[in-house]
Amino acid sequence: MLCGGDVEMCNERFVGVLIYVKENNPSSSNETQVKLVGAIGNTYSGSKKSVSFYSSSEYDKVYGTSTLYYNQSGNIVGFYDNYDFDSKEWGQRSTKNEIITRAINYASPSTAQPFKIRYGYSNR
Repeated sequence: MLCGGDVEMCNERFVGVLIYVKENNPSSSNETQVKLVGAIGNTYSGSKKSVSFYSSSEYDKVYGTSTLYYNQSGNIVGFYDNYDFDSKEWGQRSTKNEIITRAINYASPSTAQPFKIRYGYSNR
């Protein structure tokens, strides 16, 4: 667990994300060049992409669109998502997923707080 309720993704879940991306080639943004930061503060050149998990029955309600970080060899080395039940303009998500997001946001107690999910390298 990270501070403020943030979560460090476990290895097994990260491997599941890697397999899903490899087998399904989900839609993603163009890559953006970034400096990757490791756990002990080392920095490396890499890139990031926003990747859609909405076509996955396992990850669609958990990750939606998340950021994946890639090393210079094109391997995924990090993950980031802000879990906040943010509503979007109609059409950015499927109608079903937008309704679910808004319903959970509405039903959540006022004390519910967004949190970040991370694994590996990022550009923090």
